[in-house]
Amino acid sequence: MGRNNEITPPGSLQERFVSFIWYGVIMAGWLGLISFLDEAFHTVKKFNYEAIPKRKGEVVVLTGGTRGIGFDILKNLLQMDYHVIMGVRKIEAGLAAVETIRKSGVKSGTTQCLPLDLKSLTSVRKFGETILKEKDRVDILLNNAGIMFEPYELTEDGFESHFQVNYLSHFLLTQILLPKLKSTGAKKSTCCRIVNVSSVAHTASAIRNVKELASPKWGFRNMYSGFRAYYDSKLCQVLSTKYLDARLKLEGTNVHVYAVHPGVIPTGLYSSIGIFGQIMHWLAKFYRNSDEGAEIVMYAAISPEIESEGGLYMQNSEKRAPNKIAEDHTIQKTLWELSETCV
Repeated sequence: MGRNNEITPPGSLQERFVSFIWYGVIMAGWLGLISFLDEAFHTVKKFNYEAIPKRKGEVVVLTGGTRGIGFDILKNLLQMDYHVIMGVRKIEAGLAAVETIRKSGVKSGTTQCLPLDLKSLTSVRKFGETILKEKDRVDILLNNAGIMFEPYELTEDGFESHFQVNYLSHFLLTQILLPKLKSTGAKKSTCCRIVNVSSVAHTASAIRNVKELASPKWGFRNMYSGFRAYYDSKLCQVLSTKYLDARLKLEGTNVHVYAVHPGVIPTGLYSSIGIFGQIMHWLAKFYRNSDEGAEIVMYAAISPEIESEGGLYMQNSEKRAPNKIAEDHTIQKTLWELSETCV
């Protein structure tokens, strides 16, 4: 499907205003409060990267990595001597991020920057197929990149941007790389891992008819909310995490899947919500920084404490109960089958 230039979101101005108040003020405010209280009583488990056995020769695929949590994840991975393949929109931004890390004193690890536009399924396929062609192993897939609270936009494939960038493109990438993860896991004593960087915001989603997610008009009373779109995309990540891990268990493969909330991290993702983004940056001192968020993601990616159990939704480096909808096998299966038809 060609790019749709429609910029007017579904729903009347009055409907969108009501939607903004509910999802963008009330729900977002509630999520911010409970996250603040949760983080206040939990310290971040930090790794001593000097003491951890190096992973030279092992390969990590990371979407993003040029800023925010992704940048700190990249730094941590290099400290462990991984070879990191970065999927980035702008190669120069990826190279600049690596150079900054090198200047900070990290000399271990190797990197490769490949172009990846998550708003294009064609780009995702090319990225994944390049990795399959060039690498004989993939040990970890970190689906990190994403967008948040963006204005209404349809991708070149005809999908709402949050749905595609945060979920559908990563679904496709996972499907492409899964055979390589399986074959790598078969040769290791430790499991290969797929980590979906989700959010506690998935608990604010009430989506049950997942088929409407693929609709350009978004389905829900024909009304769009960037906040709701973000919440729903994060629920999709948790749903697919649960479903895929269960399938892999039945197959007996040595691959586990995790969804992780890194904390409320005031990063560049908030830049699209104007004054509310400025408020989030002012509140940054009360929340976690990107380094702490990266440590939480790293826990899901490398910690031996969860080696034997996949399919987890995690907050503060511990197992948490997700949105009840995420545990519904029927909804999991419906989303999975929908996603297969979309890609």
